[in-house]
Amino acid sequence: MLREIKAAATVPAGGDSVGLLMPEPIDVLRPYVTLWIDLLKTELFAAGVSLRVHAGRRYFQPGAAPALRRLVAQQPHACWVLALSNAALQRWFADQRVPAIVAGEPAPGTGLPAVCLDNGALGRHIAGRMLALGHRRLVMFSEPSPSPGAVAAEEGFLGTITRAGGGATGEVLRPDGTPDGYRRALERALRFRPRATAVVSLNPLLGATVVTAAMHQGLRLPEHLSFATTYGDPFMRFLSPEPTRYTYQPATFARKLARSVLQLARGEPPNVRRARLIPTFVPGETLGRAPRD
Repeated sequence: MLREIKAAATVPAGGDSVGLLMPEPIDVLRPYVTLWIDLLKTELFAAGVSLRVHAGRRYFQPGAAPALRRLVAQQPHACWVLALSNAALQRWFADQRVPAIVAGEPAPGTGLPAVCLDNGALGRHIAGRMLALGHRRLVMFSEPSPSPGAVAAEEGFLGTITRAGGGATGEVLRPDGTPDGYRRALERALRFRPRATAVVSLNPLLGATVVTAAMHQGLRLPEHLSFATTYGDPFMRFLSPEPTRYTYQPATFARKLARSVLQLARGEPPNVRRARLIPTFVPGETLGRAPRD
């Protein structure tokens, strides 16, 4: 695949570099994200293009327009890759007509090309699996300020529960992104009447907090509480019980993204405006039938 990209690509007319913009530095990102970034860098290097990382929360906060204008003016790139981005950031690049591609779910109405995981399908699938196992009070732990990907997962999850009927209810909680926040969210879900019997976490690292906090309260998984999380990083397979989760291939994500990035950097529209990867379900050991009590 590297040989194919190298043969097909030339150095973009707008420069020999691509900017990667994200809120956090690489050393604090989840392993799967760092993997696809490294692989993307390798793919672009084979085509004679360097990938330069720009990280900072100031670009992702309200009122970020002046900081973004300075960044784009001072750091000229053939195009930009927007990772872990929100709708406001995507709209700024679209409105300013700065060439950019979203590594993640595109916000509605921006028209930006994107390579993403199908989070809507994930939300629908996990809700369906839990309903089929008899769960009737389902909870999703989402993000405090949901990204477009989180919104898609929420909508897929809640929509599936609503369509199922039969007295099933679903709720989305948005704990702050800390272990304490997730412990409090679990305690709240367990106080529901009827209590929640199935929990989905959109954050796999803090999902591990849910598992350990449930055990600390004397709950056995999945006998008392079923649990699933998204894109569980490699460490998940070493936990016991092994969490039910979803995964994807960072290499496939990087290849699809590199192909579109190089087309965009050469001033060409990407062949595929929306490339969606279907995540793989890993059954694990934390998803079971609803408890009888």
